Amino acid sequence: MANAICDRFSCCNDHSVNGGGSVARENTQSARATALDPEILVFDEPSAGLDPIVAAGLDELILFLKRAFNMTILVVTHELASAFRIADRVAMLYQGSLIAVDNKDSFRASTHPRIRQFLDRTPDPITASAAVRDHIRELVGIAASA
Repeated sequence: MANAICDRFSCCNDHSVNGGGSVARENTQSARATALDPEILVFDEPSAGLDPIVAAGLDELILFLKRAFNMTILVVTHELASAFRIADRVAMLYQGSLIAVDNKDSFRASTHPRIRQFLDRTPDPITASAAVRDHIRELVGIAASA
């Protein structure tokens, strides 16, 4: 089974994917995990640090695994494009609590303030505060009173 996945995605050595070995390793790890025939396969931030083109290829690998092996896949991600491409259902945690579990369309249409803030990429008010500005000035060597 792992060989079939590797053949499908040409992913079984670190040099087979343009852009670096991390994608090849992720693909190889996916192939190995799938060979064990799990009921659930978990990906934790699979596209973190990847450029959008490579991340899209990884999304397609995850979708292939889901369809080919009829498996449940849990993807933990902050990458909204990937989440909405891969997911049937979306869940969101906030301060350690589950605040939403819904299908993609309902999640996108949510009026929950924290979900809207996340989807709209709106910063918390403190992000624009004087304390943050002073900290940034300190980091770059500008006096706080400037």
